[in-house]
Amino acid sequence: AANMDNLNGLENKYIFVNIVGNIIIFLPLGIMFKKQLLYALSITIIFECLQYVFNKGIFDIVDIILNLFGVFIGYLGVLSWDKIKMKNKKMLT
Repeated sequence: AANMDNLNGLENKYIFVNIVGNIIIFLPLGIMFKKQLLYALSITIIFECLQYVFNKGIFDIVDIILNLFGVFIGYLGVLSWDKIKMKNKKMLT
């Protein structure tokens, strides 16, 4: 029973790393492309296709969704930063 607990722990750790990794790695795209979600979607699909072509992974729609979630979080970060800058600029004038 102890071996199964270790296996489940490793599986959960892998799932967590996969989810967080897919989100974090695409945060910069949200910053770079801002409102141009189509570019970010294209890049994530290209990455997934390259994984499949070079046999380094599988084409997974969940990865694409997580990647786009990362892009969205990055975009929200840019929006927040822009609002903070505008608010500070108004306070200084």
